[in-house]
Amino acid sequence: MNVQFVRDKEGCIVGTEGVVHDITERKLSDDSLKVKEAAIASSISGIAISDLAARVTYVNDAFVQMSRFDNAAEVLDRSILDFVQDSTSIVPVIDAVTTQGYWLGEFLAQRKDGTTFQAQLAANRVNGDDGRPICLLASFLDLSERKRAELALRESEARFRAVIDASPVPMALNDEQANITYLNPAFVQTFGFSMQDIPTVADWWPRAYPDPDYRRSVVDEWQARLEQATRTGRAFEPTEVVVRTSHGTDRTVLVSASPLTHGSGREHLVMLYDITDRQGGVPST
Repeated sequence: MNVQFVRDKEGCIVGTEGVVHDITERKLSDDSLKVKEAAIASSISGIAISDLAARVTYVNDAFVQMSRFDNAAEVLDRSILDFVQDSTSIVPVIDAVTTQGYWLGEFLAQRKDGTTFQAQLAANRVNGDDGRPICLLASFLDLSERKRAELALRESEARFRAVIDASPVPMALNDEQANITYLNPAFVQTFGFSMQDIPTVADWWPRAYPDPDYRRSVVDEWQARLEQATRTGRAFEPTEVVVRTSHGTDRTVLVSASPLTHGSGREHLVMLYDITDRQGGVPST
C-alpha cells in the first residue's frame, strides 16, 4: 500500500492513498516526506495516528495485522478505546499523552475477534509549528511471543532446578564471573559447605584443596578443561581430585563441568561424583 499523509479539516495528519498534496507547513521536500511515510508504513511495530479525541485517522499494515482486521478501512474513525479490553485503563494514558506529551508502558490490547494480548505502547503528542497539539502518534508492539518465551524459560528453569535439587550427585552452578550461584542439597551434605561459606570459586579452592601445591595443580587443570568446555560447548571428561570437606575429611571425586547458556548469560554446571566409598578411603592430602 502506497501510504501518503494529508491534514484533515481539523489540522490533524491522516492517512490516504493517492497523490501527495502540500501537507506540511514546514515545507519538507517530497523525498523527505516519502522516506518518513515509508518508514512508518513498513515498521514492524503497529503505528496508529489519532486526533486529540482518540479517533483513529491512520494505521499501518502492522497494526492491521496485529489487531486482526481485514484492512485499514475497518480501523479508521474508530476510537482507540476499541482496541483495549478495559477502556478505563487507557483513558489515563490518553490524558497523560495529551497533557504531558509522552507515555510508555504495557497494557492488555484487544483484537477484532475479542482475543487479547499484552502490548507495549509508546505514545507521543504531535504539536504544530505554533506549539499547539494537533494529533497523537502511537506505536504498539505485540509482546505475546516474548511473554510466552519468558514463561517457557521460567518453566524450563524450574524443571531444571527440581532435577538437580533431587539429584544424589553433588552439583554447583558458577557464573561467568566465577561466582557460585547455586549448590544442590547433595553438595552441601557431601562437602559441608553452604553458599555463605563459598560465594565464589576463589573461596572454594583453599577450602577444598588446602595444600598449596596440590591446589595449584588442580586449579591449572580445571581452568584448562573449563576453557575447552566453553570453547566446544560440551562437558569435559571427568577428572579425579581429592576434596577436603568442612569436617576435615577427604573425599575422592570425579569432577566435570558443562557450559549452560540462557537468557541472562552463561553459567557452568559443575558435577562432583563422590567415589570415595568405591575406593575404600583415601589418604589425606
